[in-house]
Amino acid sequence: MITDELSQIQDILSANKESIAITLCLIDDGVIITDVESRIVLINEAAEAITGWNVEEAINKPLDEIFSIIDENFNNAKILSRNGTEHIITGKKVPVHNKYGDIIGFVLILRDITENWKIEAGFLNSQGFESADLIAGDIVHKFNNILTVIMGNVSLAKKHANQNDKIYEKLTEVENASMQAKILMQRFQAFSKGTFRKRIEVC
Repeated sequence: MITDELSQIQDILSANKESIAITLCLIDDGVIITDVESRIVLINEAAEAITGWNVEEAINKPLDEIFSIIDENFNNAKILSRNGTEHIITGKKVPVHNKYGDIIGFVLILRDITENWKIEAGFLNSQGFESADLIAGDIVHKFNNILTVIMGNVSLAKKHANQNDKIYEKLTEVENASMQAKILMQRFQAFSKGTFRKRIEVC
């Protein structure tokens, strides 16, 4: 049964049918008009694209039947359209008043920000991986500097040691271990760059 509020909204829409139709066509955002019981009175083409419902099918249906929010936070919401596609939207809800000032329904204005959200999320991810790449490079650089100091001092110490002494043998072991550590860090740097770049490409 159609409520009095729904009848009033329909009367308002009928009286301004032409101007409302032109306005809704010019608006890029989705527009959904409901009565006070959240039953659909009208939706525009942009809202049809977001929800997956056309205006003929949506009329008189409860809002939550065609507008399924699956995740919501302070700034935006994720909704599931009729065909299973997820949309990230932002929007607002505005009351509709009759000539006496009574609320007889609501207008929902929805903006689909899915593509912008994907681009921004991808950019942030790539920025994160690039930062990790820089950190890894900085660690390798500092570690190589330490190894250079160690190897330089070992080489100097060996010049003052007798090759037959035990200390010379130990210095050679330190020198060889330092060389292996340097090679290992070079491999780590090459691996980290390749890994982070692949992750960025995937994003």
